[in-house]
Amino acid sequence: MKLTITIEQRYYKTPEGIIWTDSPHDYLFWKRYLRYFSTVIVAARVKAVFKIDKNYKRANGKNVEFLEIPYYVGPVGFAINYRQIIKQIRKIRKPDTAYCFRLPSILATMAIRLLKNDQFVLEVVGDPDTVFSSGANRSLFRSFFRILFSRNLRLECLKSVASMYVTDNYLQEKYPPSRKTFTVSCSDVILRSSDILDRPKKFDFIRNNKPIKIIYIGTLDELYKAPDILIKALALCKKKGLDFHLSLIGGGKYLNYLQKLARWQNVEKNVSFTGQVSGFERIKSLLDNSDVFVLPSKTEGLPRALLEAMARGVPSISTNVGGIPEILPTEALVEPNNISGLSKKILEFSSSKKLLERMSKRNMTVARRFVESRLKNKRKLFYSRVRELFNGLENNKKFQVGISVIMSAYNAEKYIAKAVESILEQSFRDFELIIFEDKSTDQTKNILRHYAKKDDRIRLIEKKKNNGQLGFVKNLNRGIKIARGKYIARMDADDLSCPKRFEKQIRFLENHKKVFLVATSIGIIDKNDKLVSRLLLPSRQRLVKKLLEKNILCHSSIMFRNNKKYYYRPKMLLAQDYDLYLRIISNGDIIAGLKDKLVRFRTFSSKKITNKRKYQIMFANKAKEFYQQRMRQGSDQYKDFKPEEIFEKNPKFENSKTMIEFMIIDSFKILDLAKIKKLSEQYFSRYGINTNIYLIYLISKSRMAAILVRKILKFFKLSSW
Repeated sequence: MKLTITIEQRYYKTPEGIIWTDSPHDYLFWKRYLRYFSTVIVAARVKAVFKIDKNYKRANGKNVEFLEIPYYVGPVGFAINYRQIIKQIRKIRKPDTAYCFRLPSILATMAIRLLKNDQFVLEVVGDPDTVFSSGANRSLFRSFFRILFSRNLRLECLKSVASMYVTDNYLQEKYPPSRKTFTVSCSDVILRSSDILDRPKKFDFIRNNKPIKIIYIGTLDELYKAPDILIKALALCKKKGLDFHLSLIGGGKYLNYLQKLARWQNVEKNVSFTGQVSGFERIKSLLDNSDVFVLPSKTEGLPRALLEAMARGVPSISTNVGGIPEILPTEALVEPNNISGLSKKILEFSSSKKLLERMSKRNMTVARRFVESRLKNKRKLFYSRVRELFNGLENNKKFQVGISVIMSAYNAEKYIAKAVESILEQSFRDFELIIFEDKSTDQTKNILRHYAKKDDRIRLIEKKKNNGQLGFVKNLNRGIKIARGKYIARMDADDLSCPKRFEKQIRFLENHKKVFLVATSIGIIDKNDKLVSRLLLPSRQRLVKKLLEKNILCHSSIMFRNNKKYYYRPKMLLAQDYDLYLRIISNGDIIAGLKDKLVRFRTFSSKKITNKRKYQIMFANKAKEFYQQRMRQGSDQYKDFKPEEIFEKNPKFENSKTMIEFMIIDSFKILDLAKIKKLSEQYFSRYGINTNIYLIYLISKSRMAAILVRKILKFFKLSSW
């Protein structure tokens, strides 16, 4: 099983395809997930560069891949790259894959929403409420982000099937999991036994009257770790006579500001800006040469730098935010943004050798809780459970997307682009669009290739040979066979779907579990997209009754459950959809219709189409005949059916009730009154009085009345199957 995991960390890619980082989240970090998963796919922002700093570490490698999200910085950069970001995040969904999201994260939140009903697990590593608190973040949108991300994190923690929190209590209490969520407390900071000192540090600076060596390690891209507060606090200490030297480790956009601040506070000679330092071995040497570690953060989860300092026996001062109170005692904590309180705490530590030695010993003891051998068991427990959960889901879960849309296209260059776009613009976006290109002789293939390249939800299958109507039915059946969606929707290459079609149909099917298939009412358009008529489906009680008389469902409007139970019967050709509906009904499954006109069905007026419609009616009559056989005998004579007898214009079909009805209605459209009279009298003598046919017969006795009725029908866009 694979693991896809999101992270907000930014990475850098050199021309040879290697991805690098200056953070702890390098290849070794991701490699530890490979104990439980065959492949790790990291979804993160990646920036193409020509060269990198020599201290950067490789992040990708054997079985660790990257899904590259467009590189951006800040809300403006996010807005500019939004479409490309969405496109890449959609690629997260893959078969046999578990989804893990490190939160808080905008990328993770987007991925969770795009996954819809898919299960996921969380690693909760921070608190957005404090990240975007006053003083911790200077964004103009700080207040909005604080509310939004805090709310999202609470909801996401409730929805996850398993959550790992980096704190023991703090984040769990603020962002609680649901009762069903499997939960583990485990820091993502893992120390080796060799990283922890064997004995406490010695502090000779007091006896030798030397400057106290203070160290800070943290990003300077934002000021939430409060290096500015530290500089101001040390300026107060200097005024009170403290001799010190601060090593400020870290890089970022606020470096110049902090250098100026040190000058303004008259401590520039006491502060050295070391810049970014990569690799714990270099960090260890700096920590070993320090007396006190200070991290006056305004927000934290469980800071790596603090734990690394504690492992080296460095007495540490920090703030009572996030998970820090879980690893530091009250006497080592101050309130965030408290310059005076921080200066007093530094003076207190610098004047007491006993306090420093006690803190050094204590910190080493606490750090041993984070040794790999101890945390390994927690991580094994968590990710073994995750594997079990997702293996169970894969075994029980047949579907990888919400909807599979099946379309077959042949010589449809005039309308195919609009048809495809009407699907891609659906408000419900969790679908795949399976398109069979049926060896067109126009530009249909090139148009479809363009869309398939642009949107990875399209599965384009190019046929090597066109097999006519039989090939069309086979395309539909192959589409059903390879469909990965929970539901299957049909769409013709010249029709249009309204933006809310999938959303409304899937909501209906989710709310009506007993319904197998749902169709919609339609608007009828001409070749220029002009609405010329509309067809409204009757209530559910009347729908089946009408359907047993004739096909009143638009094939492009249907959506049904993907149970691999129903396929189209190839010999039914021009009525394969109607035959499918009647088989569904005869098996006791339920068909329903929506009043909403969610599809635009394109109609053409030509002699060729009229002849095709005649054959459709004859095949439909055969479908009804098979339905009646199944209801009487439990099976039909489909195996013995030969479609050739319909195409040879068997008089039995030509003179059927439905065919005569069609010819009467078709004659009414062109006002052939003599033919209407002849056909109506023939109909009445054979089948008796039908209300609709009798009305047409009466109206047709007067040409003026017939013209008037036709205009009224056209004006109100009324029609009937």
